[in-house]
Amino acid sequence: MHSKLTSLTILLLHLSLSRSAPTDSVSTMSAAPAEANAHLISMSYSGSGCPQGSAFNAYDSSLNTNRLFFPGISAKIGPNVPQDQKTENCEVQLSIATAVGWRFAIRGKNDDSTVLKTRVDLNGGATGSLLSTFYIAGADSATVRYDYTGPRSGDLTVSDPAPGPAYPRSSCGGGILVVNHRVALSGGSSAVGSMELYGDAGGRPNSNFIPWGALAWERC
Repeated sequence: MHSKLTSLTILLLHLSLSRSAPTDSVSTMSAAPAEANAHLISMSYSGSGCPQGSAFNAYDSSLNTNRLFFPGISAKIGPNVPQDQKTENCEVQLSIATAVGWRFAIRGKNDDSTVLKTRVDLNGGATGSLLSTFYIAGADSATVRYDYTGPRSGDLTVSDPAPGPAYPRSSCGGGILVVNHRVALSGGSSAVGSMELYGDAGGRPNSNFIPWGALAWERC
């Protein structure tokens, strides 16, 4: 499948959002170097696409820790579709601690990075957008946006994070990573369509709904 990356925008965010109760972990994240001693301290989430209670807590062998798994998010547009169904988002907050002298960063597409799968079903008057924002408290953020114009139907695979932006880095010792995925539909009065970003729950078609494979560990 082909997709068009229409904009890569660096944004400054000031986030003050209510969160769900976190899930705690005491296990070292196995993908990090042993010297980094990286731990996932907690995860919390909010958003119209992941209301409280929609995620579930389970062990992830690739991380060697318990974490939250998420359903997909979706949006639709049509003559009788309410305005609030034209967009949906899920924002996840991760508290990650590292050893003194280490930090984590988000890196763009590479051999160990991530892809996401989304499904679109758009008529000729509809446009679907997928936006992913990566933010580390105390640092800048990076937003990647993909736009799809109808008529178009089927599963699409995109790089996420994508090459290009200057992705944020944490302070030494770790920090709080915020990942926000949003799908949105737009068009005139005759526009009809739907869009879904798969989650990592169940069959896990998007095992990197949270970009674990895009975390880089650096000395500082």
